[in-house]
Amino acid sequence: MSLDEIAIRPFTSADIKLSNVLPIRYPQSFFLQLLLLPARICLVAYPRSDPQNLIGFISAAYSPEPPTDAKIPRIEILTLGVAPSYRHRGLARRLIRSIPQHLCASHSIFFQANVATSNTSALKFYEQLGFRIASDVITNLYRTTSSSKDGYLIVGCINSD
Repeated sequence: MSLDEIAIRPFTSADIKLSNVLPIRYPQSFFLQLLLLPARICLVAYPRSDPQNLIGFISAAYSPEPPTDAKIPRIEILTLGVAPSYRHRGLARRLIRSIPQHLCASHSIFFQANVATSNTSALKFYEQLGFRIASDVITNLYRTTSSSKDGYLIVGCINSD
């Protein structure tokens, strides 16, 4: 399946029961919180032929107005996941690039995210997007996981197009 056959739309409450593409299983309350809190954007990807089959998810927090000390808007990626059979096809990159489009941004966007120190595939992915590690190891960042609990802050700019 090509990326042209995949659509992206805002996440809705009807999608909560379908949200199984993230590597960590989150409770329904997590998704409800994302829908209810202001300044959150959540997008899902699905095959155009099967809108109920969610194959990608991204959530992010944003500031409608950039802080006075920032020249460009800032977005924090909270969660990003792609179903295993759809990985390595550019879908995660497309989900990230869809955020500025859904916010009607017409300029560069500063992104930040936290990544577990042991998640080498995510670190490589973000590096390919032009992101860099911007912190020392943050100890015990992930308190609820059974694997590595340490993480990094990564940052990068993406031009909306």
